[in-house]
Amino acid sequence: MKDCPMLDEDGALKNEARKGIIDRASEVECECPHHLLKVIEAINDFQEYETNCLINDLKQRDIHEWLLEKSHELELTVSKIIIELMQKEGFVDEDFQFVNPPKV
Repeated sequence: MKDCPMLDEDGALKNEARKGIIDRASEVECECPHHLLKVIEAINDFQEYETNCLINDLKQRDIHEWLLEKSHELELTVSKIIIELMQKEGFVDEDFQFVNPPKV
């Protein structure tokens, strides 16, 4: 999803994209977008914990830095999944802009 305006420079879902998805999530027949956003929130909470964790042991610091890196990879993957889902549901077009889905 190169040059996707819904993603920040690191590839994570921007806050304004999250808000747009929340605004439209009730129009999707299932609650998947809402639950996926909860997954991202949980990942972000974990990242904050990892960042603020006081670690004295070098081995532990390495492990927590690794976990932080892996959690960032998870966030990027889930961000892309959410955008793809919103495209499949017709709420995001091929230019990654929010649109009104076609009435069925």
